[in-house]
Amino acid sequence: MMEGLDLYIFGFVFFAMAAGGFSKGVVGIGLPLTAVSVMSFLIGPPVPVALMPIPILLTNIWQAFSGGYLMRSLRRFWPMLICLPLGTVFGVKVLAQAEKGLLSLLLGCSILVFSLFAQWRLDWRLSPRAERFARPLVGLIAGFVGGMSSFFGPPLIMFLVSVGLPKDHFVGAIGLSFLIGIISMTLALAFYKVIGPLDFIWSAAAALPAIGGLILGQRLRRRIPEAKFRRVLLIVFLLSGLNLIRQAIV
Repeated sequence: MMEGLDLYIFGFVFFAMAAGGFSKGVVGIGLPLTAVSVMSFLIGPPVPVALMPIPILLTNIWQAFSGGYLMRSLRRFWPMLICLPLGTVFGVKVLAQAEKGLLSLLLGCSILVFSLFAQWRLDWRLSPRAERFARPLVGLIAGFVGGMSSFFGPPLIMFLVSVGLPKDHFVGAIGLSFLIGIISMTLALAFYKVIGPLDFIWSAAAALPAIGGLILGQRLRRRIPEAKFRRVLLIVFLLSGLNLIRQAIV
């Protein structure tokens, strides 16, 4: 996957992963969205997506078991959690089999749409009846988008915010969803031979700058105006999404 790339590309990947970790440290989300968006300026898919499994796993695994909400999340959201791997398999299949131009177009559109949604503060709520209907649908959508791009977060975040979860329950539910999604994605990537044994080593290596950026972001969180930081991220996401769409069209 990374063999034969120039040294400056490795440096760029290091920077992208550190930036993704820094984003997650500052605002709590955005590792794959930031890292893949930055890498897409120099590296076409599916390499950036294939680098993400280990960094996402290591930076999110604690959330699934924090706060004592694991069983509550399983009981309430099991239809979503069951459908999440199904959607992920289809997303990875698209990643593995689609032409590079089509993949760039899909990835670029995903970055544009979901980065915009991720920046918005949602104040609407789903009724209990609508929530029951939405759970499996959200699982399929989040899984498909996540399998194709590693961006599980935005669809899940929009849904979990809309059902009015308390903060601690939200953290546990999103962590459990990420954990199931990334495990499914990793297995599907291996099954469709998007990544091999050596690629897991590259993914593990990519986790190091991500964790370093995460720690730095957490330490600097109070010193950085969150609103301004989100606007900068939005500009990066928009530019990278437009760049991927340009690559697909030209």
